[in-house]
Amino acid sequence: MSRGEPRRAPELIIRCVTVIVIAFTSYYLIWRLSIFNPDAVILSLVLWLAEAYGFMIFLLYAFMAWRLVDPVPPETKHHPTVDVLIPTYNEPVDVLRATLAGCAHIRYPHQTYVLDDGGRDEVRALAAAFNCNYIARPTHEGAKAGNLNYALKQTTGELIATLDADNIPLPGFLDDTVGFFDDPSVAIVQGPQLFYNLDSFEHEHSIWHEQRLFFHVILPGKNRTNSAFWCGSPAVVRRSALVSIGGVATESVTEDLHTTIRLLRRGYHVIYIDRPLASGLAPATVEDFLGQRFRWAQGAMQIWRKDNPFTIPGLSIGQRLSLFASMVTYSMLSKGLSSCLYL
Repeated sequence: MSRGEPRRAPELIIRCVTVIVIAFTSYYLIWRLSIFNPDAVILSLVLWLAEAYGFMIFLLYAFMAWRLVDPVPPETKHHPTVDVLIPTYNEPVDVLRATLAGCAHIRYPHQTYVLDDGGRDEVRALAAAFNCNYIARPTHEGAKAGNLNYALKQTTGELIATLDADNIPLPGFLDDTVGFFDDPSVAIVQGPQLFYNLDSFEHEHSIWHEQRLFFHVILPGKNRTNSAFWCGSPAVVRRSALVSIGGVATESVTEDLHTTIRLLRRGYHVIYIDRPLASGLAPATVEDFLGQRFRWAQGAMQIWRKDNPFTIPGLSIGQRLSLFASMVTYSMLSKGLSSCLYL
């Protein structure tokens, strides 16, 4: 199976500029060591370490974005069965209604399941109105990961498509993803998270925001080292791969990234495709935005303790560096920033 060709944008120019920046900054940091203020050595060292940290982040970004790869969705030959799982807890019914309406228009044959951890009668009725299956588990341990794991035992599809309750799938969602699974080594196909509420906090100042950088530059670059990861939604996951690692990871609040690490160390592949598959809601307010980032920071710290990508076996050097790059930003920066703001 072809995994796609690298993008042909002016990469040579970008790489040349990158090498020049790395050489200049390396020289600058070495030179800075020779001009520490003898009357404020500690302060000088702290400032130098801050500059060195910024340089490290740049090096990691350059490594991830060195070559962007866009896989071409192949036609499926095996036509596996697919279950679309929509975990929900307290999302407004109107938001969920739009998602189920989108699921009704997915062209590829599938079964849709609403996984209601809120046990709401109105959600049960809504699922019935759209001819969707309704699952409400008796206990609620493990949050979203536990909800998905319970649904795995109640469903039978060879592939599991996961959608957040506010993500409206496009009709070609499964057509663009299922074909990759003809390759038995593929465990996950992840698409970009696109948003339709353009009045959100993220969209206030520019259409080019943090998430666009991640989904249109960083993740395509991660395809090069097989270190792209499950972002929860919109994505398709091979059931047998999940079962082989004991299901969705429940030891961290970023269960998607944690689960990906366990799949990668087993030799599975994760493919990211940079094409619209669904559209959802971005955090509307600064409080929602920071709350989301704080959760990512907390999850990264939990993964460090449980499955540190630098120490666990089964990963390549490229995967270790790429996963470290994704985790260090939130575990060291977002956690501190969010904690300060919440205090």
